[in-house]
Amino acid sequence: MNGIFLPKTRAALLRIAHRMKIEDGTEATILAGTELPLLLRDSESVDIKVLDTTEIHVEAVVDELLR
Repeated sequence: MNGIFLPKTRAALLRIAHRMKIEDGTEATILAGTELPLLLRDSESVDIKVLDTTEIHVEAVVDELLR
């Protein structure tokens, strides 16, 4: 990937996540990769809960270090 995130790519991913929410009852979308959180960073504005695995792991490491 070249670091360029096209609006049509973001729109396509949001459509997929929205469809999964409506049709399958998906409660959240897991962003398991380094580019996906960058691409969908403001997805809360479209009513799709996202779980950023990078953020989750970093928070867990920091919590462990601070214990």
